Amino acid sequence: DDDDDAVCFSGDSTVQLASGATKTMADLQVGDSILSADAAGKLSYSDVAFLPHGANSEAADFVKVTTESGKAVKATPTHLLVACDGSLVQAKAASCLRTVHGGEEVASIQTFKGKGIYSAVTLDNEFLVVDGVGFPAVGSVVGVSNVEVAAASRAPRVTGSTRCTLVPG
Repeated sequence: DDDDDAVCFSGDSTVQLASGATKTMADLQVGDSILSADAAGKLSYSDVAFLPHGANSEAADFVKVTTESGKAVKATPTHLLVACDGSLVQAKAASCLRTVHGGEEVASIQTFKGKGIYSAVTLDNEFLVVDGVGFPAVGSVVGVSNVEVAAASRAPRVTGSTRCTLVPG
């Protein structure tokens, strides 16, 4: 159901490690150093401090959002993405997204059922870079929050990343 509280990535979504290798969200471990972004959009590697869901096979609805250039990100339907105008939009309603290559029109949004919901919290940065997509600001990339829009505006600041970011490379 689109209204579930799970705002996550699919287990086969990938992150880039400091070594340059990629790892699926399902295989991510505390201590892994992954590409992420700070609130200003500066990309750097930060250690994973916490995995909110751990290994799981929880059934969930996902959307695959594909841009006109073929970049694709998979997340739960209410996951927040950064639109071309800088506003936040739910993945299921995205029409134009900021990517590492600037604004890109969304070519398709496909709904599918999957198993396994994942996210991560990093020590130093607010936003993860998932499937090559990062936080929009200087680098003009796609940002994704793992908290609801309403909660995001009143949530207390937590040390480390409480948001997810997608940047299809």
